[in-house]
Amino acid sequence: MRSGKEWPHRCLLCCAVFFVLTGLPGCGEQEPDTQADAADVDSTDTDKIQAMFTEASTRWHYGDKAALYDIEFEYLQEKNTFDEYLEFGQIQHLEADTLVQMVVRSVEFFGQDSAMAVVDAIFVGPTGDTTVFPDRYKVYYHRGRWIFPSVSVIEQQLQWEELRRVADSAAAAEEELEGL
Repeated sequence: MRSGKEWPHRCLLCCAVFFVLTGLPGCGEQEPDTQADAADVDSTDTDKIQAMFTEASTRWHYGDKAALYDIEFEYLQEKNTFDEYLEFGQIQHLEADTLVQMVVRSVEFFGQDSAMAVVDAIFVGPTGDTTVFPDRYKVYYHRGRWIFPSVSVIEQQLQWEELRRVADSAAAAEEELEGL
């Protein structure tokens, strides 16, 4: 049996399990956009970031552990199957506390590839009490959508993309030589 004093600690554990941010450096960080026409884009991107958090938290709430895997960088998904990802230990069974919603309060954009989102994680405990944990999460625009990687990191994604670019270039050069 759990006392009421353990409850918030379990919420923090659940939140930490769901969103593990350990100093993910920015990708091409720049000063936040301030142009008037960028405000419309920012609003649309803010909506997309909210949609990403809503989808991930809803899927997680209903037991879909792939919700986290789907918002990782591509290199991690290419390198590791979902089953291997589960073995990382990032995803753990939620105790009685339940993440019910992630609400984006504000977003600071860094160019067009990354942003810092201030988000309220809303939990409902076993007694029905609601707890809100505000936090900041680094999100990235990757493969045409906003993602929140909890295991993968931008540096490894950039290295993977460079290796892929070099391999594609070598294959194109080889194909050109064969055509001579």
